[in-house]
Amino acid sequence: RLLPLSHPSYSYILGTQFFNKGQLDQARAYLERAYQSQQNSVEFSLSLARVYFTLKDFEKTKAVLLPLLESPEPSYDSYWLLGKSHQSLREFDRAIAVYNQTLSHFGTNTNLLNSLGECYHALGRIEEALFAWNKSLEINPDQPEIKEKVDSLKKREGA
Repeated sequence: RLLPLSHPSYSYILGTQFFNKGQLDQARAYLERAYQSQQNSVEFSLSLARVYFTLKDFEKTKAVLLPLLESPEPSYDSYWLLGKSHQSLREFDRAIAVYNQTLSHFGTNTNLLNSLGECYHALGRIEEALFAWNKSLEINPDQPEIKEKVDSLKKREGA
């Protein structure tokens, strides 16, 4: 059975295609339409949040993502984008809280640890930054930028 052309799935599909082509204004228009008609859709919400994040509209990104965290099984991407939005807005304490929630729900990975390290570093919490980055390097030692940050901080700290 075909869906009517007014069904939000069509807006979602077109918006996703525009996003994949880098046509962000068109993507935003279609994905906003899909989202407005079904705000409880995780797919619609996350896709719109990705567009807002790419457009550097971090406040709108947060507004779309926050309700997703209250769903029974929030996705990793919801947490990740929310943390990155807080971090981009220099809301480092909030970003740290979201990243820590992500770690407890989904486990450790280098992206989370590196972002945590950046937030701790921005707040002047050097020991915590070093801990996060060293953990990241344990998982994947082939991260020259992170190794450089760790070495630089150790020299500065005299450790």
